[in-house]
Amino acid sequence: MCTVCTINSGIERVVIAAPDPPSGSLAPERLAALPELWPKLAEETEIVWAQSDDAGLRDSYLPVALRNELIDTFLNSRERLDSHISEHGTLDLASLGEAVLAARQDALSASAATTLSLS
Repeated sequence: MCTVCTINSGIERVVIAAPDPPSGSLAPERLAALPELWPKLAEETEIVWAQSDDAGLRDSYLPVALRNELIDTFLNSRERLDSHISEHGTLDLASLGEAVLAARQDALSASAATTLSLS
């Protein structure tokens, strides 16, 4: 679904920060398995795999702490985003921002609760 949305919206560059084996259709081997039209349409999209722990690999390096934060935010906002899409049929940038902000607030609240319980 993300691949279709990315291609249809005309997004020019996608940075993939974490592997997504169940989905991840922008991975070359997965994209090749889709109908012939999709790989051709995806040629217009630059795909950057920022998944390396090696700081010397400038184009693909992503610090582990940032990767973990991105994964947590994605996982914590995914349910809200999926729910919005099922209800409205689309996802606008405002909804995306709200879901990500809510996920970050949930994470901060959980972190604060843990910190307070340790005090």
